[in-house]
This record gives sequence, structure tokens and C-alpha cells, in this order.
Amino acid sequence: MREAMELKEKNMLSLTRRSGETIIITAGEHQIEITVLRIDGNKVRIGTRAPQDVAIVRKEIAHRPPKGQSS
Repeated sequence: MREAMELKEKNMLSLTRRSGETIIITAGEHQIEITVLRIDGNKVRIGTRAPQDVAIVRKEIAHRPPKGQSS
């Protein structure tokens, strides 16, 4: 399991943040802010701020087929 995590981290930017700190992602004219709101054990609550035309969803929801369609 640890080897899989280390391999995954090699392919992404990994940042350490504390509660209240923010990461800003700029893509073209869009700016997205991700803020660590609270850390409680192994749970992290984050807040996002982005333009209304930028969709922000959890990964497990993004890969679901739309309601009414079978996979």
C-alpha cells in the first residue's frame, strides 16, 4: 500500500497545509481557491471558491453515470 502511495505522489504536486491555509489554482482566466477549514483526525474539511461556470465535484461523483442512464 505504501509503495502505491509513493508512486502516486511522484505523479502529482503534494503540498502540506495547515487549517486556515489556502492553495490557489490558476487555469487560464479562472482562479480556484482551496482552503483547509478543519482537520479532525483523518478527516479534512475543505472549502472551495471558484467562478460559477467552473464545476467542482468529488471524484467519486464525477465518474458516476448521470441519473436515469445505466452504465
